[in-house]
Amino acid sequence: MNSPETLLRDKKLRVTQVRLDALKAFMDAGFAISIFDLMDRLENNYDEATLYRTINSFSDKDIIHTVPADGKTAYYALNNGNTNVTTADIPAHAHLKCRDCGHTYCLKNIKFGDIETEGNFKAEFIDIVIYGSCEVCCTKSEEK
Repeated sequence: MNSPETLLRDKKLRVTQVRLDALKAFMDAGFAISIFDLMDRLENNYDEATLYRTINSFSDKDIIHTVPADGKTAYYALNNGNTNVTTADIPAHAHLKCRDCGHTYCLKNIKFGDIETEGNFKAEFIDIVIYGSCEVCCTKSEEK
């Protein structure tokens, strides 16, 4: 994976401190995070509007993608960090929502092909969330 600075430059985004800090937070997380998680990780050094603009620029440049979530809060996950990849290039994949810790992970090994629909329907995207326990929580429960 590219460094945050390289990734921003390759995506033709100006390198600013807020973008560097936010991108590092996404890279370090390893799971989907909300804007509120991002604010916590950045110790509230940036206001919400600034972080929404940053998230929108990352999404527009295919650095992150929106993850399906139950509820009103949007979650975002880092794409693979390859500068030549767009969100359209990322195969539809499932997400796992851990019922123990609440984190949502991309399951990139579970992919879906073209969708065949019946009748006069046109499928646009696949949105699948699997509920269970993540690797960290499974390990914790085995240690008990």
